[in-house]
Amino acid sequence: MNMKTNFAAPIEETIGLLFFQKIEADETFGKFAIKPLKQGLGTTIANSLRRTLLSCVEGWALYKIRFDVFGESDDTTILSSEFESIPGVKEDTIDIIARLKHLAWKVDSEERVCEKRYEFSGEKTVYSNDFTDNEVTVVDEEAPLFSCGKDTSFAITIVLQKGMGYVSSDQMPREDEYGQIMVDPLFSPVKNVKFTVSQTRVENRSDYEQLLFEVTTNGTVTPEDAIMAAVKVLILHFEAISGIPLGNQDTSSTSLEDINRQNILKNSVESLELSARALKCIKSIEVNTIGDLIEKTEAELAKTKNFGKKSLDEIIASLTELELSLKKEQNES
Repeated sequence: MNMKTNFAAPIEETIGLLFFQKIEADETFGKFAIKPLKQGLGTTIANSLRRTLLSCVEGWALYKIRFDVFGESDDTTILSSEFESIPGVKEDTIDIIARLKHLAWKVDSEERVCEKRYEFSGEKTVYSNDFTDNEVTVVDEEAPLFSCGKDTSFAITIVLQKGMGYVSSDQMPREDEYGQIMVDPLFSPVKNVKFTVSQTRVENRSDYEQLLFEVTTNGTVTPEDAIMAAVKVLILHFEAISGIPLGNQDTSSTSLEDINRQNILKNSVESLELSARALKCIKSIEVNTIGDLIEKTEAELAKTKNFGKKSLDEIIASLTELELSLKKEQNES
């Protein structure tokens, strides 16, 4: 009996139809679809993935800062707290710290802690890109931070750390160093996650679910990379619970897009939601998966009995939605 007409079909058969689709994506926003899912699994998967995205994806954050003010006779004064002002700087120190804290930091380092020192002097407006160098990148390049007067001369030492979620400064490692100002770091690069679960049809059944996911990041990681990181966290936990090696494949050099394509090609042609006529025609020539289908040319499909232009247009439209296409003829460039 066909799986989709059998409500009690094993979950493995449903997974065989499952695919992940990228609807739109850029550096900070992505919209994705996961379907078809057994009834009830849409919300279950969405809640787990959303919570993991918001709390368990690693990012860099400011957690410690110090201000050294240079005097005329080469003497240096260290600000004792965020409530002291910097001579010649218009903004309050506490406001400068708040602006630095909310910048999106990205560090090219294998280490988990990065300390940097920046010196400022003379009349100028300091922007976030003044903190970008060959190791540290600030994504918000045009954000103004503070204004210096002509007699201003001071240094800012910042300490960035890699971590997850939100951590109170009381829980961060500290040293008894005069002038050290602790900051509550917000590590998560994921700013917002929304999802909706709706019904979707598979052949003659409409009680399957489609999960639509919208992920917004701060630009230090892409939405695709954030999802990959969250999925890995979940896999590691389920692996520990089950004792089954679920995530032993090396995906460090494989993009989410490549993995999605590989998974889609393994899916049955039933997942394309074609008409009964088109589906019957392609299955008659032993086309069972999407991978089998894209190996066929238009001419090869046209030779199939009862296969017409309407069926061809239907298949092309379904493949285009997945960013796939039929095989080109040899004489096509």
